[in-house]
Amino acid sequence: MTDIDFNLLLRILALGCYLVVLATWPGRKKRVTARLGKLVLPLTGTANRFVVPVLVLAPLLILFQWFRDFGLMINVVLCAVAVLAAELVVRERVLGAMAGVYQKGLVVDGRLLLFSDIHALPTLSYEDELAEQDEFYCRTLEVVTENSGTIRVGFVSVEERESAVATMVELEPRLGGGQ
Repeated sequence: MTDIDFNLLLRILALGCYLVVLATWPGRKKRVTARLGKLVLPLTGTANRFVVPVLVLAPLLILFQWFRDFGLMINVVLCAVAVLAAELVVRERVLGAMAGVYQKGLVVDGRLLLFSDIHALPTLSYEDELAEQDEFYCRTLEVVTENSGTIRVGFVSVEERESAVATMVELEPRLGGGQ
């Protein structure tokens, strides 16, 4: 197979993947809701203003390669960037609109965290020390997960963080760590 044939196949595959990302968008919310259960505490979601520009520019990045060949490796990178960018904005849009504490997990800061995956909330053990810190640190929550390691998620306000943590500990008492 020549490079020209491979480049054509690459562009077609990338456009197909892009279309799959768009086609699965409506069903993602249903699948995530089924995994999480009922909404217990709604949180402030995020609105990404780059959704439309990314979803317009991503296929153009792939289509542009029909007019200009950048070489095999650059074409692979451009196609991968286009598909991954579309995937990221669709995921961000779905999870940003679903922000909240659910029966089986937490959706905040564009992340889905199931309670079964959360190992600990170490921030709770030194929460009193955070009061002396900047408000930014008071609005974040450190989460130790089984699969992703230690991550930090942010909330809009200190009050929202406190109510989310209280609801999480109420739903999953082991996360309180004896607090």
